Amino acid sequence: MLAGMTVDWAGQIWIQRTGRRVGDPWHVDVVDRDGRYVGTVESDEFVIADAFGPNGLTAFIETDELDVPRVVVKRLTMLY
Repeated sequence: MLAGMTVDWAGQIWIQRTGRRVGDPWHVDVVDRDGRYVGTVESDEFVIADAFGPNGLTAFIETDELDVPRVVVKRLTMLY
């Protein structure tokens, strides 16, 4: 089941889908701008970034235990 989708800086499409059964890990499939399969990230902890920048930079909006939001910037290198 489709859970989310976004496009990154390079035009790659990130498609987040649920596992086949409740409790299965989520999967994030990545395809390039021409629709060719790039790869899959399988993890119950990985989520699609809230924003993408150049050279694999990504931004995630997270909240702490007091629900205070913060932006965390990371670099993804596996699919670039």
